[in-house]
Amino acid sequence: SGYLTMSKKVFQFEKLFAKFVGTKYAVAVNSGTSALEISLRALNVEGKSIIVPTNTFVATPMAVLHAGAKVIFADISEKTLSIQAKEIEKKITKDTAGIILVHIGGIISDEWSKIKKICTKKKIFILEDAAHAHGSKINNKFAGNLGIAAAFSFYPTKVLTTGEGGMITTNEKKLYQKFLILRDHGKKNPLLNIHTELGSNWRLSEIQGLLGVEQVKKAKNIISQRTKIASLYDKILKNTPNIRLLKIPSHIKSSYYKYIIFVNKNIRDKVKRIMYKKFKISLPGEVYNF
Repeated sequence: SGYLTMSKKVFQFEKLFAKFVGTKYAVAVNSGTSALEISLRALNVEGKSIIVPTNTFVATPMAVLHAGAKVIFADISEKTLSIQAKEIEKKITKDTAGIILVHIGGIISDEWSKIKKICTKKKIFILEDAAHAHGSKINNKFAGNLGIAAAFSFYPTKVLTTGEGGMITTNEKKLYQKFLILRDHGKKNPLLNIHTELGSNWRLSEIQGLLGVEQVKKAKNIISQRTKIASLYDKILKNTPNIRLLKIPSHIKSSYYKYIIFVNKNIRDKVKRIMYKKFKISLPGEVYNF
């Protein structure tokens, strides 16, 4: 195309991803963290507070802080590993602008309808941290099409990957237009060096755009394979002593970014040692917690 960044492949990636999750708009950016920060900046959260679950990667609260807001942590449900509806009600104050709902491991909280009612009543927004949830659904509606906007990550470990990269999805035209301006140093017109917003370099390259196009084309197959593997784990691990599986309700479909089990800490550490000692397989991942 003659371009190395922000051209045909990036735009094609955006269109395909918007169609994939069922939103009107998608904006490609350089990381999932950027996707969160841009969304929060566009929602004018500076000087306000945002409710964030205690179980999430550090990028979630960091994005809130970088957007100029205050983080209010709320406890999670042991059943869903997502923010609890009752905890949201406790944490809402006069300066609360919204909440970030994190779909841990690709699982959307079965308290979604309760959370939505609370936020509608209190007039605060829901921003999805869908970094784990490419292709996840609740009541046949995709993650990324539930709140006012959503942030996805395409880091190497994610369900869909472009090496590095992110995407913001929304159905709100004004937010979409603001996202476009913020990701390119605050330029209202990308062809002119006239800056109307305090943006930054959050652009995506054409190479990553190309990778994204091919990943979205294969998304259904990728998710299908992950689901099959998860089903196999369900059968093998069912009724295993000292292990509890995370039950996912039938109306929720996970893309299985992670396969989550609950084990005693001593057993977990023992398994990690054996895997490394015998097979040289390192298991560094731990559940996020604040």
